[in-house]
Amino acid sequence: MSLQTPEELKTALRNAVKATDAKPHYFALVLKGSEGLLVVDKRKIAPPMIDAAKKKVGSNTVVRGICFGEDGSTVFQTLKPAGNVAATIKKAAQSQAGLSIKPELRVGAADDGDEDEAETQETPTSDASSRSTTSTTPGKAAPSAADPARTAYDTLLARVRQEVKAAQAAGSAAATKVAPLLRLAADKADAGDHRAATQALQGAQAVLEKGAAQLAAAAEAWRTRRATAVSSLKAMAAQIASAKHGSSARAILEIQAVMKNLTAEPKTLQQVSELQRWLGTDEVVEDVCDLIEDLRTPLYEALDDLRGQLAA
Repeated sequence: MSLQTPEELKTALRNAVKATDAKPHYFALVLKGSEGLLVVDKRKIAPPMIDAAKKKVGSNTVVRGICFGEDGSTVFQTLKPAGNVAATIKKAAQSQAGLSIKPELRVGAADDGDEDEAETQETPTSDASSRSTTSTTPGKAAPSAADPARTAYDTLLARVRQEVKAAQAAGSAAATKVAPLLRLAADKADAGDHRAATQALQGAQAVLEKGAAQLAAAAEAWRTRRATAVSSLKAMAAQIASAKHGSSARAILEIQAVMKNLTAEPKTLQQVSELQRWLGTDEVVEDVCDLIEDLRTPLYEALDDLRGQLAA
């Protein structure tokens, strides 16, 4: 089977960015070092086309999965961690089809066709997920689907993947911390040791659970200290208003500005950093602290704790 022409690949990539994760397109990337040959189609990539791509590139390293558009980018989603190949995909799209795209590599459900085909995958770097246990090592038979150890691993793997996604959505640093354990689990599963793989997944699950609890506690501590600060600010505003001094209106406006800038639910590292910078440098905050009490220190400490639980 012949490979795609440049025009066919260009059309396929343009259609892929219009696709959705519910109705995705499919891709295969044959890698050799930092170079790669990309194939994209609305149908699953046929094995003969992948074989032709391998022959042309002179490599058996293949990354496969689904692709779809999201927020102006093209998501390339694989079942297995595939390392940092987004740059290779971008380069291949440009060199093969003359098309500039914004690829985003993601690990998740990816019905990419014949999963039992033995293929060499790129060594993962920091992907927070795990390789599928349905793949095989060349020359080694796949484990029986009836193996209870493998069944337990597969069941737990699906659960942990959802927990990783939840941690990523929450911005928890735990989503990154579990990457080594997930790689260990994948390696053990590929070697056929599903009991050891399950233990590694259980370790990852414990890290995720602890991370979720610590993030929730840090967020609650911030909410509590913020509520105390807002209460103090409101009380001071009421006292200033009752004094009816010539400068009362301006002082009340400053207090209201401080309350408005105290974000109730900072969820990202950037939001926390901006809050800390504002608390540490804003002159109005300084004036309000001189009028009432040192509100800055307890708020800053709470944000520091929250910072430690958020992913960079």
